[in-house]
Amino acid sequence: AVVSTQSTGGGGVTLDKETLRELAALTPDRVAMLNIMKSQFALTKGLLEITNGVLQGEIEGCVPEKRYTTLEGTKKFIEEHQPYGKRSERRRDKKEKRKSRRESGNSEKRSTTKERTV
Repeated sequence: AVVSTQSTGGGGVTLDKETLRELAALTPDRVAMLNIMKSQFALTKGLLEITNGVLQGEIEGCVPEKRYTTLEGTKKFIEEHQPYGKRSERRRDKKEKRKSRRESGNSEKRSTTKERTV
């Protein structure tokens, strides 16, 4: 059923009974509470959207990029990172040559000192 109200200014407003009950139930404190709740829901929704965006970015950042290697690339990596690679072998060879020169030089000195003492 529709309720009609007439104002003294000549304009009329027509409301149904359900809407009239809802309006009668709305006291100023309820209106204020509804406004607070609406703003709180809007803030919470905004916070959830921001948080969701941040978490999506973090998740995407955690996914590793797949890098496929070739056999040649693997061999090169092993050569460069192996403790006894080609560079180390060259160093070792140089050290051995120096050591053998020292030893041969020392043996010559020993032989000359022996000859002098004899």
